Amino acid sequence: MQIKYKVLGYAEDEHTVQVRYYTDTTTEEDLAMRDPETGEIIRHSDGSVQTCRTDVNITVWQVPAPTGAELEEFLSRNAPKYWFDILEKVKDPTLDTSLSSIKGIVGVEFDAVEPPEPEPAPLSTDSSRPVLG
Repeated sequence: MQIKYKVLGYAEDEHTVQVRYYTDTTTEEDLAMRDPETGEIIRHSDGSVQTCRTDVNITVWQVPAPTGAELEEFLSRNAPKYWFDILEKVKDPTLDTSLSSIKGIVGVEFDAVEPPEPEPAPLSTDSSRPVLG
């Protein structure tokens, strides 16, 4: 799977860039928003896909904005890689990707469990400095 992206636009007043992510196997058409009545892909007048589920607005925190290879790396790092990995697994009929364990808890309210606090670093015999591993 090769992740791809297109820059759709930018907003200088918010220092953001709009990006669409897709892959060589999960295309823009696969991810396109569809008209709820007809099921047809919603397209611009030129025929291009208007909106995809993976269209995102990314704030560019670095000022001035990165350019060249640094910009490409920044945009690539923001790709939903793990989500695309899951989509690939769901397409594989040899893998059980069912969510049967979720079925019985739909609509049930739970209290979220906070993760435990991290263990403090062990101290060396000189208790003024932690042991670095």
